[in-house]
Amino acid sequence: MISETLKTTVSSLQAAIHGLSTARHLVPEPITATPQTQLIPKLRSAPSAAALDRDDYPDVPFWDELTWSAHEKSRNNVKQLDYLTDEDGQVVGEGRLKEMSSYVRALFNQLLDAGKDPMSWRKHSDEAARYVYSNMLKKYSEFRYCDSDWKIRIFVMIRYREWSVGSGIASDEQGTIQEKEDSWY
Repeated sequence: MISETLKTTVSSLQAAIHGLSTARHLVPEPITATPQTQLIPKLRSAPSAAALDRDDYPDVPFWDELTWSAHEKSRNNVKQLDYLTDEDGQVVGEGRLKEMSSYVRALFNQLLDAGKDPMSWRKHSDEAARYVYSNMLKKYSEFRYCDSDWKIRIFVMIRYREWSVGSGIASDEQGTIQEKEDSWY
């Protein structure tokens, strides 16, 4: 009886071990050692996307940052992220902005988990920037309709500031913690 139970248990454990050894998605990220001998998971950047040609997207209104800056200064009620448009020049909707913001927040959390989150985005490492920018550019074409990746740089700087304060939680003038309704779109 004990022998039969033991055989069944051993057989079950062997099947479980075999199942785990073939489940690649459960294998942790590769670990690399830094000069300080800290072990940090390696961040995987998406492959670089080829630059787009402005002439192929004549309806995109803000291809360069100067055009956007001039537009922003000439109007009082321009929203902070209205430079993000689709290939037809339509401003990205609230739902899409929420999706983009949620995804970039997940990337920031991965930087944090890897110990590579900077104190401010202006102090980011090349590896952190490459990781966030390449993954965002691969997933959201709206960031590619510009020269010199300025749209992704501004978006990430804004969202990182909000994330680093506490994922949309900020203090008001009296020091009270309040949830910001529009912090992620």
